[in-house]
Amino acid sequence: MKSLENKNASFNCQWFTELRYFIKIMTMRVKMKIPHCLLYFALLLIPGQGFAQSVIQEISSYSNGPETSELFVEKIKTISNSKRIFILTNENKLIQKGDFVSILIEGNLVTRALVAKATEERVGIKMLKIYSLALWRQLRRGLDIQIIRGDDSYYRKAMAKKQNVKKSDEAFPSITEEEDLFNNKLIGEVDDEKKRVLPNDNLVGVSYGFYSAKNSDGGNQNYGHWGLTWAYQASANIFVEGLFGYSSMSQFPASGVNSTLTNLTARLKYTFALPLYSYAQPYVGFQNTTIATSTDSLLDSEAQLVSDSENTGIILGVTFLRRLVPGWFVKADLGTDLINVGFSVEF
Repeated sequence: MKSLENKNASFNCQWFTELRYFIKIMTMRVKMKIPHCLLYFALLLIPGQGFAQSVIQEISSYSNGPETSELFVEKIKTISNSKRIFILTNENKLIQKGDFVSILIEGNLVTRALVAKATEERVGIKMLKIYSLALWRQLRRGLDIQIIRGDDSYYRKAMAKKQNVKKSDEAFPSITEEEDLFNNKLIGEVDDEKKRVLPNDNLVGVSYGFYSAKNSDGGNQNYGHWGLTWAYQASANIFVEGLFGYSSMSQFPASGVNSTLTNLTARLKYTFALPLYSYAQPYVGFQNTTIATSTDSLLDSEAQLVSDSENTGIILGVTFLRRLVPGWFVKADLGTDLINVGFSVEF
């Protein structure tokens, strides 16, 4: 009985509070229509719990943690060799391009990422920073992971509390500008990544330069040479590169004869950092060039000229890279094989 009286007293107190707000509204100099006031007064007379909770109480009810519906499960499909690019399923259709997401394992934060590409079936994300290196090493293909979109501060606070470490900007660094995307301190040191000068695995480039060949007078003549390169970072700062080149050689080896030169080159490069976002890559490699003429009816001297202009053997040189914008470089090759300039993109 006493409990019932307390409940009725609480309800009456709430009712009188709402009635006081109603009187205050009525006394304001606002042109409010009478039917609206009567409707509001009628709602006050309806018993129940609808008005028993204040706005502050309602907000406080969400402070204990996020709803379980904010977490959803996806599966890891592919992981790049650098472990910076992940391909995930998108079975829940909740992830969109441009979203900031966090990966969790059993409710524990692992990493923060940006969604670079999204389809209805799969999404591609790029890692921005790592929360737990131990959990990071557990990520593998086929693993079911928990995803949360947007704000993950609740889980970061929970992690700091669990580790008994006060949250600070140093403990949880943030990305505030574009250059931070290339700051390994925000990403964390994983395996040999802390030694890498260029963080990504692949460099694809296109270039134009000159290939030197002997002419009929015994001197050298330069011909325009297009090149396509693909370099892969096999280990920290060590790139293995393949090059395909092509030249159209008019009036070679004699007047009225046209030839085409094909260049296949393999290079091994080591990368050094230079000032002003520049890099040097000394290389050693092997080159094989072949020349095909438009006719087989060549004089012995002309055939010998073609043979002398072909090259098969060891090459030495250096590649210089200068970053224009994130991911894009202007480059120059200076070597015993050829001299060219061009552009490269990393991914």
